[in-house]
Parts: sequence; structure tokens; C-alpha cells
Amino acid sequence: PGTAFLAIPFYLAGKAIESSAFLSELLKGPGELKQVFVVLFPNIIGALSVLLLIQLFRLFRFSTKTSVVSALVFHFATPGFLQSTTLFSHFISMFVVLLGAYLLIEVKDIYSNLVTFFIIVVLFSIASIIEIQNILFALPVTIYLFHSSKIAAHDLKTTRFWFMIAGAAFIFLAIFSLVPIYNYITFHEITIKSNKYNPNFPEEKEMLTALSGHIGKGLEALLVRDHGKVIFWMKATKNRMPGVLMLSPILWFSFFHFRYFYRQFKPEAFFFLALCTVNILVAAAHETSLTRHIYTITPFLFFPLGFYLEKVFDKTKEVNRNLLYLFIFFLAFSIARNYFSLLTYFDHYLSYPLPQIEEYRIYIFIMSVLGSSYLAYAALFKNEKEPEPY
Repeated sequence: PGTAFLAIPFYLAGKAIESSAFLSELLKGPGELKQVFVVLFPNIIGALSVLLLIQLFRLFRFSTKTSVVSALVFHFATPGFLQSTTLFSHFISMFVVLLGAYLLIEVKDIYSNLVTFFIIVVLFSIASIIEIQNILFALPVTIYLFHSSKIAAHDLKTTRFWFMIAGAAFIFLAIFSLVPIYNYITFHEITIKSNKYNPNFPEEKEMLTALSGHIGKGLEALLVRDHGKVIFWMKATKNRMPGVLMLSPILWFSFFHFRYFYRQFKPEAFFFLALCTVNILVAAAHETSLTRHIYTITPFLFFPLGFYLEKVFDKTKEVNRNLLYLFIFFLAFSIARNYFSLLTYFDHYLSYPLPQIEEYRIYIFIMSVLGSSYLAYAALFKNEKEPEPY
């Protein structure tokens, strides 16, 4: 229920505006204001995810140009744009996990930054009530803390370490307890599978049957299966959407540039790889393995692509032209196919690709508020330095 909990403020904002005759008339469109405001939640998360990715690339000493271009490529050439138009949990999960990972990498001394550490625990705990399998990210996080020397082995003998662990456990239990409480109040059950009452996925009614899939077939479906055989796109829409490497072939460049990431930032490369491995294996074990089920880790899968773009923008380095042309082709293909998947997923007409424009009043209103807030924030903190590169 995590996504629903987080969307409540947007629902209440829409309801409040509906109660105002002036604002309701000013912002009215074809949809109900409450519904449109709730959909604004993933829209705003989409914009914030681009800004967060820019900060993550800057943290790893990428140029501003590479950081901005990489973040935009990620949003439009992977399912990011599609996911930011829906209330599916995957995109919200991605943003919360990405923010937690960013803060975890940025903090250098855990013990002198306990507030930041507990914020990280809060974020990963929230991620766990958005998608329960995110609990498994505790293992990669723990390994990274030791691998990056943010926590040393001898700390296990100290009181401050166990105080930190006790605090983290309390925070997690306090947040995760919302799930059984909500389930009991709503369904009179403590544990319940999210698709129990979904007739489209009968095999997903119980946890054990849901995780009884063939991992090999699941990996194929998540990564490389394409019912459209690359060119027949109409045969691979909605839940038959291609595997992520076929939907966004630019991700092949990430695979081939992972070694550069590993050479320069070994603990972080292993951390990203571990996050991807955990999420992909769990999704592959499902009876129903859909591409969107691994969207939580797509930024980590994508990240090594920044090393290629950094090379492209570096005038002192020679770039293989044939490889660059291939990248441009993959980029254009990825953007086109992801946008096609977006339109066909919601049965929108290809001749009318931007139906969101019908709600332009609300978007202008909300973006004006957010833009003004950002400018005010920038003016107040304009003398602050950028985060120190990792």
C-alpha cells in the first residue's frame, strides 16, 4: 500500500481545490480534479528523478553536460517516461531507492552523520512497503557499507554501532508495521498478495505460487524477449512489452561500459550490480515476469552508460564514429519504441500523441508553484557549494 499512502496528499489537494468554486472553475478539464492531482504524483516524481540522476552523475565527477544528457536519455529512452504517467508502484519505488542509494554513497562518515543514515533507513523502509521485495536490498546495502569502509569490522564491538542498528531496526519495524495493520483493517488478513483480487493474474494470488516461475524463462522475458520480433511493434504492447534490452537497446552500451565503472569506483559498481541482481532474480522467479517489474533498478542498470557519453563529450578523446552512429540509432530507436509503448499501453491514438494537454491548466498551475519554489530555494542557498564529488 506504500504508493497509495504517498498519493494521499495529492488526493487531498485535489479534493480541497474541488471545494473552491474559483479554483475548481479555473483548473477544470475533462478529468476529475482529484484523479488528475493523484496522477500528478508520478509526474512530479518523474521530474525529480531526472534532477536526482543529474546529481548522482555529478557526485561521480561527470561533467555537467554528461550528467544532464544522461539523465534525459534515461528518462526518455527507457520506460521512465511511461512509468511516470501511471500510479504503478515501480516508478515510485525506483525514485525512493535511488534517493536512498544516492545519500548512502554521498555520506562519508556514517557515525558523524547519523541523521542522514536514519533518513536512508526511512527511505529503504518506505521502498519496502511500496514493493515488498525491496526488503532484500538490505543485503546489498549492508555489504556496501563494509566494502566502502563506511563501517569497519571492528565497529561490531562498539556500542555506537549497535545503537545505530537498534535505531535502524526500530525505524524499519515502525514503517513496515503499516502493511499488516492496513491489511488487517482493509482485508481482515495480516498478509495478502497484491494481485489476490486481480482476475488478470490468477497465478499471482499467493506468494508461493507467484514465485514458482521458471527463472530462465523469466530472465528471457525481462531482458530479451520480443513478441514483435524488433519490427512488429503492435505485437509487443501492454503486458507483452519487450524485455528491457529490446525496448531500450541503448542499455547494451551500459553493459559494455560497466568495466570502466568498476575500475574507477569498485565498491559502488559492485553495489549497483548487487541491487540489479537481487531485483532481477526475484522478478524472474515470478510466474508473471513483466518488464516493468524491474524498473526499480533501471537507473543502476543504466548508470555505466554515462562513461560512454563522457567520452563522447570529451574533445581530447577520439570516439569510434561507427560506434557513435550505432549509439545514435539505438537512442532514436529506444525513444521511439518507449513512446510507442506508452501510447499503446493506454490505448491512445498515435495521431493524438499528447492527450495530457487537455489538462494544461493544472499542469501550468502546479509547475508554476514548483518552479517558484525552486527559484526561491536557489535564491536562498545560492552561495552554498555543490556536493563534494565522491
